[in-house]
Amino acid sequence: MPKTTLPVSNELRETLRWVTERLRGIYGPRLKRLILFGSWARGEAGPESDANVLIVLEGPTGAYEESKRGGKADQPGRDQGGSLSRHGPFFRPHR
Repeated sequence: MPKTTLPVSNELRETLRWVTERLRGIYGPRLKRLILFGSWARGEAGPESDANVLIVLEGPTGAYEESKRGGKADQPGRDQGGSLSRHGPFFRPHR
């Protein structure tokens, strides 16, 4: 599937920059990519839409360790609901 660039609101762009920098501080060079998916990526986002982001890291690690480290990325007040939410971590074996 080819990459496409869709218009993103300035507010979302600012939030994604903040998230990227926060994650770089936590994961350093292991952070390889953030991928926007869901309604924003499809160009179907509405006023109540959240932003779905897949975080791609390099290198194997344990689920417990990543869960603890990932909790450091949460900070209240970054969205209208009062906090960032996350699901996972999900792992694919390193090949």
